[in-house]
Amino acid sequence: MSYQDSEAVFAIADGRLLRGRLPQGKVRLVQAWLEVHREDVMADWELASRGEPVFTIEPLKQESAANPRVIAVRANEDHTLTLTFTSGEVRVFDVRPHLEFGVFRELRDVGYFRAVRAAGGTVRWPHGQDLCPDILCEEGRKLPRGQVAVRGARSARRRA
Repeated sequence: MSYQDSEAVFAIADGRLLRGRLPQGKVRLVQAWLEVHREDVMADWELASRGEPVFTIEPLKQESAANPRVIAVRANEDHTLTLTFTSGEVRVFDVRPHLEFGVFRELRDVGYFRAVRAAGGTVRWPHGQDLCPDILCEEGRKLPRGQVAVRGARSARRRA
């Protein structure tokens, strides 16, 4: 399997990553696809090993919610971010585990931490720090639907 400049090999039987590297979110997508299509993949593997033509296997169907992007963010005093995603979900992401690493140390300053903005589908700070939107979604704690915790999201929803 290849993705951008990365390649990876997965075990058909259990979806383990055998070698190579992919972003963790993409590994999970491949594993989900394999879970759904394991029998088809195995049948194609047997055909290919005999030199016979293989069948096309449907890609993993992704709805817009499968790859949500950040559309609004609020920095909280406890170094968490309240995020609204394109899917409509609201999640709280804890940045504290990242504050001891490299460029993220600057985020320990609460004033600077509050300077976060939603940009390009993720969150960014003025000096270039950003976080992967897939990580924000996967590791963020989901808030109940309808709970609007990000300034701007409520007024945008009222206008819709």
